[in-house]
Amino acid sequence: MTNNTPEQILAAIKQADTVAITLHRSPDGDSLGSSQSLAYVIQRELGKKVIIVSPDALPGFIEPFVYHDIAFGKTLDDVEADVYIMPDCGSWTKEALTKEFTEGSLISIDHHDSNDGYGHLNYVQPQVSSACSVVFDLVKEWGFTFDKELAMRLIIGMFTDTGGFKFGKSLAKDIEKLGFLLNNTDVDYANDILVHLTKFSYS
Repeated sequence: MTNNTPEQILAAIKQADTVAITLHRSPDGDSLGSSQSLAYVIQRELGKKVIIVSPDALPGFIEPFVYHDIAFGKTLDDVEADVYIMPDCGSWTKEALTKEFTEGSLISIDHHDSNDGYGHLNYVQPQVSSACSVVFDLVKEWGFTFDKELAMRLIIGMFTDTGGFKFGKSLAKDIEKLGFLLNNTDVDYANDILVHLTKFSYS
C-alpha cells in the first residue's frame, strides 16, 4: 500500500463543499474521537459543511463526548457529499458499503494493520496506537491550531485505544502528545476527561 501525503489529503478536502465522515460499526472512543476531530478542524479551518454518520449506537460511557450532530443508523450509502472520510475503519468489507464512490472522493485515515489501502486516498499509520493519534499528526502537518475543543476530541480516542495510556504501539509518543495537548490548551484532564470515564475498562 502506498500512502498519500498529508498535503494530498488536505488538497482533496479543500476541493469539497460537503464532507461526510463515518464512525465504524460498533463504534468506540477512537472512532468517535477521530471522526469528530476531523469534522471540527474541517469546519473551523476550511468552512466546509460536514455530515457525520454512525451505523450503530455508541457505548454509553462515551456519550458525554459527543459534540456534533451524528446521524445514527446511517452509513455513507445514505448521504451525498463531495468527499467521504473513513477514519479508524480498518476493513472495507466490515463496513459493507455499496455506494459507487466517485474517483478521488474516498479517504481512509487509519492505524490498523488490516487496512489494505481501500481508499482512493490513504493515510494509514499502522505503527500508531490510535486513529486520533494519526489525526493529531495530520493537524500538525497541516499547520492548524490546537485548542480545547480539538484536544477534547483527540484525547478520548487516544485514551480509550491505549487503556488509559497504559499500553499501545506508540505509548511513549501518545503520552507525549497528551502532554502537548494539556500544556497548550485549557483541557482540565481530571474534570473534562476522567470524570466521565468511571465505567471505562482499563484492561
